[in-house]
Amino acid sequence: MNVRTRRTLLLACAVLTGLAAPPAWSGGLAIVETVVSDNGDGDGFADTRETVTLRLRVQNTTAGPLTDVVAHLTGTDPALACIVEASLAVGDLAPGETRLTDTGFVFVVADLDRAGLGLGPFDELSLGFELEVSAQPASPKAYPSRLRLDLDLEVSGGAGPTSFAESFESATLGAFEIENLDSVGPWGDNLIYFEGARCQYSDPDWPNSNSYGSPDAATCFPGETPLQADAVFWGLSGPGFSPLGGRGFSGFHSLFFGIDMGPPKNWTTPLAILEAVRTAQPIALGWAGSAPTLSLKHQMSLPDWRSIGIPVGRSSDRGVVLAQVADATGQPAGNWIKLDPYQNPYDTQAYDFFFNCMFDPTDDGDIEDDFYDPSDPERRLGPSSTCYPEFAFSNIGETSLPAAPGNVGGADGPGLQGLWGVGTWIESSFDLSRFRGRSVRLRFLVAGLKAQGNETWEEYFGFNPDPRDDGWWIDDILVTGALTTPAVVATDLEDNSLLPEAPPGLDPDLDAVCADDNCPDLANPDQTDGDADGAGLACDCADDDAATYPGAPETNDARDNQCPGEAGYGLIDEVSGTSGFTSTNKNEFSWPAQPGAIRYQVARANHPSFVIGCMTFPLTPQTSIVDAQAVPPGAVRYYLVRSYFPNKGSWGQNSAGQPRLVFCAP
Repeated sequence: MNVRTRRTLLLACAVLTGLAAPPAWSGGLAIVETVVSDNGDGDGFADTRETVTLRLRVQNTTAGPLTDVVAHLTGTDPALACIVEASLAVGDLAPGETRLTDTGFVFVVADLDRAGLGLGPFDELSLGFELEVSAQPASPKAYPSRLRLDLDLEVSGGAGPTSFAESFESATLGAFEIENLDSVGPWGDNLIYFEGARCQYSDPDWPNSNSYGSPDAATCFPGETPLQADAVFWGLSGPGFSPLGGRGFSGFHSLFFGIDMGPPKNWTTPLAILEAVRTAQPIALGWAGSAPTLSLKHQMSLPDWRSIGIPVGRSSDRGVVLAQVADATGQPAGNWIKLDPYQNPYDTQAYDFFFNCMFDPTDDGDIEDDFYDPSDPERRLGPSSTCYPEFAFSNIGETSLPAAPGNVGGADGPGLQGLWGVGTWIESSFDLSRFRGRSVRLRFLVAGLKAQGNETWEEYFGFNPDPRDDGWWIDDILVTGALTTPAVVATDLEDNSLLPEAPPGLDPDLDAVCADDNCPDLANPDQTDGDADGAGLACDCADDDAATYPGAPETNDARDNQCPGEAGYGLIDEVSGTSGFTSTNKNEFSWPAQPGAIRYQVARANHPSFVIGCMTFPLTPQTSIVDAQAVPPGAVRYYLVRSYFPNKGSWGQNSAGQPRLVFCAP
């Protein structure tokens, strides 16, 4: 087993004063909505073999203007045949400006027919992409940076529109119900019972995990005791539920995760937790017009880098939002799907070097034995909802002081004042375009760290009334674009067999990138370009040097800018291109300018060896010289040019491919 640096919670430092400010999430390009059109049945869903145009409704959530905004799409999904237009010009955006793009990305869906694969309308068949953004004066992040479209569906009917809203003013959980995912009933062989429910790097059976061979391995399961595992830590905040009166955004109540201890210690949160609340009934979403959107007001403080000696921006406990599709009878259909916010996004990533165990749900389609690269013997990371490198909520708004616009924690803001109680609220929003026409349940989930012998963070640290383990308050949950009666979802049976699967000849390297391919002859499906020089990793001989790539011009930078096999490879700062007597002045010798060069030297000789009659002209900043000495009848003269300043370049190569030597100008 390889030895790697690990950090244990038991050695972590509980420094509670003098900490750095939260990481500044300075906004980005919010992907508010995705709009699909196609060359097949035109139903707004991407179907087999269709050429699809994907437009974006975007918002500039940074504090300043963005100019020359361009979105870039990549994808390696097997359901993708080809990306035809991978770049989307958005234009200039003022702060806060929202716009639907005039044009869109264009891609072709592979020949993956839902009916032909034996799949029903509620089975998983989707296509995913990654999104990046370039702009001036700086390139913002895209929120979310992952897009996914469900394939081969058709939707009809439904009545509405309406909105789903829950503010808990009934002094009950309202539309929500508890999901105690860490409850096991009789306390038995919990290691087996919770097989799969850990982060990959906490798997007690995997030699490369942090927990393997540690004292925590034998108890690497949620819950410290049977009573704690069965306890419920989601409930309500407000009058009648909270010793200090609780809090609410638009009313007097809110949903609360944590433990309200009352003064003077106030609030704390449980350890070793995997617990959620979800909507008891599915919410029917509309499919015509604007896409449905989820928004909520919340404030949160879970243990993270602020109270534990781990890097800034990392956390031990995490909160996320998920959705699950329901079938025509309202029953769950498929996995829970993590939702990524476009407004006030997730603010932390889990810290992945604790010996202590960390947990993650198994009903999201991923377990601790799933890895990004199963063939890698050193593998320790994999897909999940809450584990590193996934992002989650831990520090949103402020939970202990009177409301203030600047008390945003790890969020972008602005901070909002609620009607009742302390704390600063933040609004987070989620695009539900993927689920148009379907019915979904919503889930709020918290996953926590286990510290042996302790049931709460207060029990472990004893630092309260410090606010850094206060909990999660959620209020004013709103879904717009909902329906009063659900639409009918079916498999799309349109015959698309006559549609071309991909434009012929546009993807010679079969990497599903048909246009603007940065490696047109070598597969580079994710279009990785480490030095941003336009040549991808798969074909760039120096992907850490933006001046060196296939076909690069030689620049005056004291290094070779060509790749192996190219003309000029092995030479430094040679003048590229064709030089000669091309002017109407028959005595003028000229050459192409070399980027970065400000002085050139020209040599002349009576023999190509540049030994006989060799002489040089005065250095010149121009790209030509005039040789005033006439050529004698029957004589031949030879000319060479090189850059001279700031870097003295090569004279080029001879016919044998060796560097030329000019004896009068070494």
